[in-house]
Amino acid sequence: MKSSNADVRNDCISLLGHLARECPDSHFILRDLNKYTNKVDMEVDLFENLVHLQIHRHARALLKFCQITREMVTAPNPRTLTQFLLPLASFYLCNNKYASKNSVVDAAIETIGVVCKVLPWHQYEAILRYYLGRLRYKFEYQKQLVRLTVAILDAFHFDLSKGHPDIQQPDVRLEVEKPDVVTRKPEDEGERESVTENDSADEDELVVENAFDVEEEEEEEEAAQTTEPVKICEKVTVLCKSTATRVITTIQSVLLPQLHKSLAELTHHDSSHKLNRKKTGFEREEEDLLRVPISLAVVKLLQRLPVQILEANISGVFLKLCTFLKSQLDSVRRTARETLQKIMLTLGPKYLSLLLAEMTPLLSRGFQVHVLVYTVHAVLRYLKDMYQPGDIDKILLPVLNLCTADLFGALSDEKQIKKITVKVSEAKSTKSYDTLQILAQFITQSCLLDLVLPIKQVLETSHSFKTVHKAQEALRYTALGLVDNSFIPTESLLKFAYGTASESIPQLASPKKKPLSEREQEKLQRQKEDCFIIPKVPGNRSAYRELNVKTSGHTNAHLLVEFGLRLCFVMLKREKLKDESYLPFIDPFVMVFKRCLQSKHIRLTTLTLQCLTWTMKYDLPSMRLHIKSITKEIFSLLHKYASSGLSKGDNFDLVMAAFRAMAVLVRDVKHHTIDTNQLKALLLYAEQDMHDHDRQATAFNLLKAIIARKLIVPEINEVMEKVAELSITSELNYVRDQSRMVFHQFLMDYPLGNTLEKHLGFCISQMGYELQYGRESAIQMVQTLINSFPLAVLKTHSGTLLVTLGARLVNDEAPECRRMVADALTSMLQKLPKADRDPLFEVTTMWLKDKNISHRRLAAQMCGIFVNVEKSDFETRLPILTPLILKQFGFDNSPGQFVKLKKEPEIENTDLERVKDHHLFQILQLLLKLCAHCPSFLKQNDTVESLATQAQTLLAYPHDWVRLGAAQFLGFVLSALDVERLRKLLVSNESDCGYLYSDPTNAVKSLALDLCDQLQVDGIKTDLAEQVVKNLVFVARVLERVPLNSSEDKKINLLWLTKRMRKIVNTEVVSNPSSAVLRTEVFKWVAGVGLALDTDAILPVLHHLLAPLVREMITTEEKNAPLRQLSKEVAGLLKKKVGMERYTETLSRLQQTLSVRRAERKRTRTQLAVTDPEMYAKKKIKRHERKKEAKKRRIAELKGGKRSFKKRKTVDLEDNPEMM
Repeated sequence: MKSSNADVRNDCISLLGHLARECPDSHFILRDLNKYTNKVDMEVDLFENLVHLQIHRHARALLKFCQITREMVTAPNPRTLTQFLLPLASFYLCNNKYASKNSVVDAAIETIGVVCKVLPWHQYEAILRYYLGRLRYKFEYQKQLVRLTVAILDAFHFDLSKGHPDIQQPDVRLEVEKPDVVTRKPEDEGERESVTENDSADEDELVVENAFDVEEEEEEEEAAQTTEPVKICEKVTVLCKSTATRVITTIQSVLLPQLHKSLAELTHHDSSHKLNRKKTGFEREEEDLLRVPISLAVVKLLQRLPVQILEANISGVFLKLCTFLKSQLDSVRRTARETLQKIMLTLGPKYLSLLLAEMTPLLSRGFQVHVLVYTVHAVLRYLKDMYQPGDIDKILLPVLNLCTADLFGALSDEKQIKKITVKVSEAKSTKSYDTLQILAQFITQSCLLDLVLPIKQVLETSHSFKTVHKAQEALRYTALGLVDNSFIPTESLLKFAYGTASESIPQLASPKKKPLSEREQEKLQRQKEDCFIIPKVPGNRSAYRELNVKTSGHTNAHLLVEFGLRLCFVMLKREKLKDESYLPFIDPFVMVFKRCLQSKHIRLTTLTLQCLTWTMKYDLPSMRLHIKSITKEIFSLLHKYASSGLSKGDNFDLVMAAFRAMAVLVRDVKHHTIDTNQLKALLLYAEQDMHDHDRQATAFNLLKAIIARKLIVPEINEVMEKVAELSITSELNYVRDQSRMVFHQFLMDYPLGNTLEKHLGFCISQMGYELQYGRESAIQMVQTLINSFPLAVLKTHSGTLLVTLGARLVNDEAPECRRMVADALTSMLQKLPKADRDPLFEVTTMWLKDKNISHRRLAAQMCGIFVNVEKSDFETRLPILTPLILKQFGFDNSPGQFVKLKKEPEIENTDLERVKDHHLFQILQLLLKLCAHCPSFLKQNDTVESLATQAQTLLAYPHDWVRLGAAQFLGFVLSALDVERLRKLLVSNESDCGYLYSDPTNAVKSLALDLCDQLQVDGIKTDLAEQVVKNLVFVARVLERVPLNSSEDKKINLLWLTKRMRKIVNTEVVSNPSSAVLRTEVFKWVAGVGLALDTDAILPVLHHLLAPLVREMITTEEKNAPLRQLSKEVAGLLKKKVGMERYTETLSRLQQTLSVRRAERKRTRTQLAVTDPEMYAKKKIKRHERKKEAKKRRIAELKGGKRSFKKRKTVDLEDNPEMM
């Protein structure tokens, strides 16, 4: 199997597979191998796939081996693994033939890893030492060998907890074993492999025979304690004391030096001549990238060893990784950094100090410092979920020094140089801010001052704006981190924040200037002024600043105060101080806030106001004492900075914060009320800010606060009028919403008296505003008032609201506005009791009697709203309403019939038709609501008969909505009829009182024809077609008992109706094949008939019911897929109804007839070229013209143009024998 001759190797593998399949019981090796064979399906047999011509089958076989082995509970014999399975996988490694076959190489590496996972220590050690030895001199296969070494190290499965690392003398057998496996270097690769395999196998037999006894006892002891079987790849082998000690010694003295040597080995690039190094950059990158992952495997191996060995060797791993971080290749540094993150995640934060001790001295020159800062941040961020108290304290000072150097040293200047940032990706961004936040998030209380002192020293020594700004940002990130810190108690954090803000911590206080001695004072007095006429030679900018600009140690002291206040503000904002136990710690801040309000630093004052916004919500003793002076300070800030036109900058932020704080003061500070002059000033500011887009939000908040406290001054009415006007005229949606909220709150909370009428009249009048958004806002305001008014107030204004809202219900052009008006009227009627609704209904009936058709339309719609509100209680009003409804269908408004009291303006014919359309539609909608909510309405036979006759007449009305309403009303009427009674009258040719009962034959036929006429090809709406089909299903139920053999000029029957429906389908197929609306609805009718009628009634008309379905079932066009699916579903329903035999017979006959007719038409068209060439040519030309038109339409659709369709000729298909 190790032969380089492929034929010999394949024959051996095939023979071995045959033996494993046929003779598994003859030897333990064959028994182990039998688990990987498959007699039934040779496609998944391991050995058959290994000799297959297709290389990917080899990879599949190896992966199948891994899958089977991982699921096994008992391990194969080590000799099976090492002498048979291992050579099968290792054949593909370090083999030039398979070097480019990545899938096979990957599978072979995975296979060796699985094998090592179940091997005993001696075999595992031999394999690891063998490949470590090859790693040193097989440069061309470095990639494979590194990955293989990592896989073997990951497969380490031995528990060495019982061993002792302090044994001085290693086992003699290890010394004998070492030169055979490691030091021998045969010339031929195949010889080396075979010698190593054989030697290691022999040695295993000699060494393990004596050593396995103890191991087996240990394993048996472990197995006895285990109740459930464990998969062998998940099992950890616990070694006894002597074996574990021997293994530890071997790893410590032999394997670890080899692994370190592999990590530190000179690359091919480093060993080449300096003149050739520039040409081998890519090779160097690939070699370094390969060796980096070994370090992670080494660390995992070290973790299995005692802690002393781990701590002794981990520094070397860190050192080598830091060497990789010095690489000038970005990919190598990135891989090394990611590996370092994984190593630290494995080791934990307690090794951070060791990592920094190794990393900091090594990465100290040039671009390496940028890499150092970036890597430290990456590691710290990666371990955020693992920190414990004290972990960060140990590394705080060195990391702070790095951050300080990065932010304020030469590194910060280098980041501004493009040439550096282009070459060093780590220099592109500043990670020190985030690093400071992480440090602040996980330090303990004892290190609070250590965290801030370096930044404080920078602020004392530097007066550059750029440096001060960076320090300010550093303090901001530090404050955010401290607030998230779970290791520091909130009380301690509050004390630290107060100490910083009040400058009461000595270590953070500014240095005091030493007083001059008497001698120094005398020397200053003796200095004479410059008396020269020629001025001194001017220096550069820094020299001028040193000589002329006075500096003080207190210059930047306000930034530390700002840091303390920010710490307090973030804790308040995140509601960490809600508990009352924190109030004594918050109370001392009030004096600090009061002092900071007088600061000359804008940002500090802004932050103070933000803190006050939250603090004033608490009842603090100091706040009660100093609230007047704080209020005065805030007003002085507003007078100083609140100028019009201010839109951005620090001053703008200050003004916004002041308004927010003032809103909280007015609304939440109950123990203090601002005086009249202050209130007038606030109203003046709010009035100005309402028209400023950037400050409208604060203006509305301030007005809400004033109204919530019900503060009264004469000027507030004027401001509210402007707010009401803004709620209509503003173009911004949120401004209108806020204005309505403020105005509504004002109307509800303030005692307005007679002015309420004025404000309500304003809202009502604005429902006629010229722009739609203004009308919508006014209607929303009216509806809000309707919902909020007390019942007595609503009753007083209900008549006015009914008239004005009713007018908008008719006159408004926007459907959205009409819908909102209807909702407002519904809300009003729902809120009013029945006694208060009666006068409103009387007004509605008066409109219904009016001669003006617009008034009658409004009355019909209002009656519909009454029905929706009162539901079944509306039945008491039916005696009054029903006669008025009947009059609507026969009302004559022609000139001269009635004397008109007032000359109405002339209405154009188009407008009159539109008004009539709407009037009829609203009447029909009223009837539908009565049918739905008033059950007794349909029991008024005479009324319903008249209305149904009128509705049937309206089926010929040109407007779709009217026809739809008429069809829906007929649907309610038909559902209330007695089908059985109508059937008897129809069969016996008798009559009775009521709709369809008076003349059953003619009435049903007329209804059926009227309904069928609705199903026209020219663009019928889907909802109308569905309602018509529902009504036709009722007609079919009525015709179910009518005999089919009766004379058609006297009787109608189901066959007649079915043929009418077929005609509708044929019309659509011929006239408009691209549309499927009619066919879809007719198919639904067929389904309804199949569900509603008995089998005996369906069988005589089954041929006609199935005929249109069959045509669609045999189509293949993709566009007809939904219709085809529907036809199949309907046909399946009919099959269940009539039975398989009758259905199949009818279906076959229809398919045969259809095929014959299509063949005849095709033959006729073919013969036309001979019998009438001229006609054939004309038809061909017409066909090409149609194709051109279709192509033009498609192009127009793609371009977004409007489609134009040619009018088709109507085809009479009544007596066409060729159409099915």
